[in-house]
Amino acid sequence: MNSSQPRAAMAWLSWALVLFMVLVWAQPARAALPLLIGVSQSSSTVAAGQTNTYTIVVSNIGTTNYGSLANNALTVYATVPGGASAVSAAQAGGGACSSQNNVFPCTSGQSIVWSGLHLSPGASITLHFSFTVSATAAPADGTALTSTISTNDVNAPTANVQTVVRSEGGLSLNLVSSASNVLVGSTVQYLLNYSNTAVSSASATLAFTVPAGVSVIATSAGSSTSNGVVRWNLVNLGANSAGQQWITLQLGASVVAGNLLIGHTQLQNAAGTTIYAQADAVSTVATTDALQMAVSATPDPVQPGQVVTYDITASNTGNFTYGSNCCNSLNIRASVPNNTTVVSAAQAGGGSCSNVNGSSVFPCTPGQDIVWSGMGLALGASVNFHFSAQVNASPAPSNGTALTTVVTSDSGGAASGGAIGQALVGAAQPTLSLTAPEQVTAGASYTYTLAYANSGSTTVSTQLSMPLPAGTSFVSATAGGMLSGGVVSWNASTLAPGQ
Repeated sequence: MNSSQPRAAMAWLSWALVLFMVLVWAQPARAALPLLIGVSQSSSTVAAGQTNTYTIVVSNIGTTNYGSLANNALTVYATVPGGASAVSAAQAGGGACSSQNNVFPCTSGQSIVWSGLHLSPGASITLHFSFTVSATAAPADGTALTSTISTNDVNAPTANVQTVVRSEGGLSLNLVSSASNVLVGSTVQYLLNYSNTAVSSASATLAFTVPAGVSVIATSAGSSTSNGVVRWNLVNLGANSAGQQWITLQLGASVVAGNLLIGHTQLQNAAGTTIYAQADAVSTVATTDALQMAVSATPDPVQPGQVVTYDITASNTGNFTYGSNCCNSLNIRASVPNNTTVVSAAQAGGGSCSNVNGSSVFPCTPGQDIVWSGMGLALGASVNFHFSAQVNASPAPSNGTALTTVVTSDSGGAASGGAIGQALVGAAQPTLSLTAPEQVTAGASYTYTLAYANSGSTTVSTQLSMPLPAGTSFVSATAGGMLSGGVVSWNASTLAPGQ
């Protein structure tokens, strides 16, 4: 036997192994994602003839300074959902239509396009658009309407959002975050608003998935936590009724700035095998507060035929002065909620209506925007806006219907932040108002005033409670209010009609 043959074979195998290892090691490292995309919606279900609004967040976690050169501006695309959906020019959130010559309405298979955007490393963009499902060529119940969000950066990922067509009432869910930009180590609060617009009662489990790297600080009463999911059992949720739970989270040191913080919640059966409704809220993990926005609605609940007012606050806690030159003024857009109309310019709070060709003709209808443009906002300053919307009297929305506005901002081609405001349709019942100073100095104490009354026709028993806002500590409360588990509560009381 020739012993050199095995040695030659082994030598050949050794060289082959070395060559293989060199080839593997020589492969270029896979490029890190330059952008992250998150998307949420006003409602996970929509009826024929109704409008839904998508909110898009794009975060720059790479090193490219989009818009710093003549040919590297960022473009964002959102496909119009199927099912005979359409987007009018007034619903496009400042975007164009990919049709020839930018002709609206933009229909299924076409895209809403935002071009010429500036986005520096570590910054994020918030955009929105609305679409209306055809009432004449209505898709069948259960049809899934999907939109895909992408950019002109071929290395960036895409994101999908899906809405299900549902013509009859049922369980609905909405998730609202207290901040569009959240600092590492700080807290954020989510409001989980749910409703049953069906004609019969229902039972469900409300589940919130805690994002990675985040810890639970406090929740509303009745919750349980298991395997990173916080749950509430909702037993016998009455027909045409609504409710709310809340959760406060703290971001840990492992959460990376620039990443997206996505809160996800579901209404599901007890076994968790059937999903009745779901909702997301997208925030950016920020290194600075940048522009913070908040929205509140009064009254809440509101009855058909009444007027609901949305108050918007924009606070400049970043390092950028808006309006310091010709091209960096602040612009705010707020979508008109479903089942409402902003009847006149007087209700628009100084804003214009995003009608076709910028004509600002009122009334302003669902999916269109109220727009405030050309504003300045200095460092550390804040500005307040409001608009009022008339709730439809006929056909009247069912009790428990969510009236949601999506508010976004931009400046000089760079979007700055966003927020969501919501009121629920409900019958006359105990009413509640909350007032506080518009501005508070860090480290100082301040007072919330809670006023409540019974506007219904029967005597009711009530219990008043208020979760502590993120980043604050309790000092004292009148009338025996006590702090427990991050919530200030007052003992139950009885209110006669008119009291």
